[in-house]
Amino acid sequence: MKRMSGLVCLLVLGLALAACGSGGSDGNDGSDSGPVKIAIVEPFSGDFGYFGDFLKNSLQYQVDKINADGGLLGRQLEVITRDDQIQAQPTVTAVRELSDDPSVGLIVGPSFSFLYNAARPIYDAKQQLNCPLSVDSSDSVAGAKYTFRAGPFNNLFITALLKYFQDSGTVKSVGVVYANDDTGQATDKEFAELAPEYGIDYLGAELYNADASNQLAQFNKLKDADAIYISADAAAAAQSAISAGDVGYDGILVGGDGLQSYAFVDGAGDAAEGTVFSSEPLLNMTKIPDSEWPTAYAAFIKKATSDYGVQTGPKSGVTQLKATPLATACVVAWAKAVEEAGTFDDTKVAEAWEGLSVPASENPAGIPLQFSADNHDFFHDPEQLAVYQWVHDGDSWYLETLADASE
Repeated sequence: MKRMSGLVCLLVLGLALAACGSGGSDGNDGSDSGPVKIAIVEPFSGDFGYFGDFLKNSLQYQVDKINADGGLLGRQLEVITRDDQIQAQPTVTAVRELSDDPSVGLIVGPSFSFLYNAARPIYDAKQQLNCPLSVDSSDSVAGAKYTFRAGPFNNLFITALLKYFQDSGTVKSVGVVYANDDTGQATDKEFAELAPEYGIDYLGAELYNADASNQLAQFNKLKDADAIYISADAAAAAQSAISAGDVGYDGILVGGDGLQSYAFVDGAGDAAEGTVFSSEPLLNMTKIPDSEWPTAYAAFIKKATSDYGVQTGPKSGVTQLKATPLATACVVAWAKAVEEAGTFDDTKVAEAWEGLSVPASENPAGIPLQFSADNHDFFHDPEQLAVYQWVHDGDSWYLETLADASE
């Protein structure tokens, strides 16, 4: 937490008042016995309001666990929320307010890249520890001493798939069908750069306007590709899957972790079957028995399912947890760094975080974590990601594991 600057002490001596300055408190000297706050700055209203709610559930799980064990350095933890409304001004206002609050130890979010870019100058200036989930660009977080990013970058999803193609020998050529936006253009460049490193022929990208009703022309031009990479947006991906079927494309549709969404399967229907994507571990959506899951992951899935429940696709019946272990991992790593530092002081905690190593058995996300001064990313190796394929078995859908994430 931030040191309290400009603290004024009033000493009464006779009729005189004297002001004295204080070096402040890092929240670890016993002068502040209130709860240490973990704040979430994400959407809690509108179409994406569920995202903030899911993250709150995720953090609450770990906070309850820590509090039940006596707290952190003798202090209880509390989760608070701020709605960023997916707009820059509410985000900046919330981040500034929270960064000025000495009881706030960690801010989770914002996860949209343009919102993080708006918040970062405050994080840097206030020396505020923060943990966004899905900032797309590595440039956005480069050199950010107080930012530790929980989700994989887009190029890691791509690299994990290319590695699977190389190892399995199932794909020799790949193309891209994506919206003509910053992400689509970046995806094109990443495949052009990375595919040759894995011996895969890159056949180029066919980009479409965001308001297009289908991608028939794009898939027709790439019909010879063994695999085609599509958008991680569930609605756009569903439209792509249907278009691929309509033109008779018989290769493999592949993508990033957005294809895990039941909204994709609901929207695409039977066209979703066989789709391959890379993702953080999703063992609860496979048929792998929970006795084989990493310990912390299994405990999280069991407790979160009981406490928060699941969402069910109305058409597909695919169920998804109303929480994400990636967000929980933010609290796990921060708390371990606080314990290592022996203080809540942000600078000392950041330094301890950079030397942190967390085994998969202790991380609810189910992967090992290894940080350094040059690596503030929870995911930095494609082997930390798994590769899954959607399977439709009668009335049910499940994920088949094509490549395991390393433990």
